[in-house]
Amino acid sequence: MKRSHTRLGLVALCVVAACNDATDPELSTDGLAEGEGQLIFSANVAATTVATLVVEVTAPDLSAPLIFNLAVVDGTASGPITIPAGSDRTIVVRAFDDQGVETHRGEATVDVVEGVNPTLGITLVPLTGEVPVEAVFGEFSVVVDPAAATVAVGQTVQLAVTILDAAGQPVAENPVWATARPAIARVDAGLVTGVLPGEAEIVASYAGVAASAVITVVEATLGQIAFRSHRDDPAGDLYLMNADGTGVVRLTTDPSGDFDPDWSPDGSRLAFWSRRDGNPEIYVMNADGSGVVRLTNNGAADTDPAWSSDDRIAFRRDRFGGNRDIYVMGADGSGVTRLTSDPGFDADPDWSPDASKIVFASDRDGEFDLYVMNGDGSGITRLTDGPGLDFNPRWSADGSKIAFARRAPGSTNDARIYVMNADGSGITALTSGPEPDFEPDWSPDGSRIVFWRACCSQSDIFVMNADGSGVVALTDNDPAIGDFDPVWRP
Repeated sequence: MKRSHTRLGLVALCVVAACNDATDPELSTDGLAEGEGQLIFSANVAATTVATLVVEVTAPDLSAPLIFNLAVVDGTASGPITIPAGSDRTIVVRAFDDQGVETHRGEATVDVVEGVNPTLGITLVPLTGEVPVEAVFGEFSVVVDPAAATVAVGQTVQLAVTILDAAGQPVAENPVWATARPAIARVDAGLVTGVLPGEAEIVASYAGVAASAVITVVEATLGQIAFRSHRDDPAGDLYLMNADGTGVVRLTTDPSGDFDPDWSPDGSRLAFWSRRDGNPEIYVMNADGSGVVRLTNNGAADTDPAWSSDDRIAFRRDRFGGNRDIYVMGADGSGVTRLTSDPGFDADPDWSPDASKIVFASDRDGEFDLYVMNGDGSGITRLTDGPGLDFNPRWSADGSKIAFARRAPGSTNDARIYVMNADGSGITALTSGPEPDFEPDWSPDGSRIVFWRACCSQSDIFVMNADGSGVVALTDNDPAIGDFDPVWRP
């Protein structure tokens, strides 16, 4: 397609240089009749209210206009346009919202040759105050998915690209990725990293055809952390704070003490154990501390609740002189089922993100090590084998890592935070200070780990990056106060 009569008029025309000649024998013209030309249309409209595009082609030698309708799917409109070859083909593109109101318009007059034509870009000017839309007619179609996404500062989102040739066949080539605003977002092979709050267009281009995604970068949310503290009661109550240590709110006030909180998958409720009714039992409550409900009621001690993504609660049951095993029940306390029955001490259960497996600590083979089993108790596999005692395992949100505490051999107080792959490989120490560290938990995005540290006759909550760097204290209490059991809100 020669750009011989491009009309600017009321619209801006953006011409994208083609990388292949229209006569390239490798370009498919299957399905085209003699004298027909083909243009492959694509436009990213994710940042607009556009629901449908209408392409109209007129020319002096055409008895009637040719009309093509292109629907919007996942923020992108694309498809082939086949028209008779010839000169002075006026292409008008109109965009409409889902109410039928025209929102954008653009046009160009070009010459069309037989077969697949080179690339042409048309800017669709907004008629209703929206952002412009770049429509591309080319030898290939390029689609970026998703066409719009939101990412927090410092976090990433992966974009995928599909490239099709004129016959609609996938092209196994990589596009060139670029960002229009590198101060807002960077991109590497489609992986976008948020830099500063704002909006950036990420572009993938191939053979002169480009497609884009609109990335909105927002401030990273701090999130919240539930924890146990002795600050108001020596028995210990549950509290909630922002992930920077501010905004501490007391959730429970029972004089018997509340322990080991764990969040429901939607972050609306907390499970915990308490002696408030005399015996250690599992309870749940709303995230603001209201609506406390007792789930277990028996002569055994039920502790260590862990809430799964499919709304089940695993816990430890100690039968006082009998086994200490892992059980599971519904989030309403129904269907209590025993999962382990080893004479050893099984404790600290935690669910994999997909609720298919449970990691736990056990001394069934001598010292405490970490094990994993299916959600029904089958397939128990040992993950660690010393040296020292391993306990407090916590799965990362993506299921690839497990953080845990390890106590040095022969020590009663020398504990450190470690991380390993979910299969037990790649064990790495994250903390190495003189004070012992316990009970790690991952931030929802997997970038940070919260834990508590016993230091200087007191216990405080700390946070660090997932690689062990950047350790920061979130609480700093006097020696009479201790903070423990931190767990990050989903």
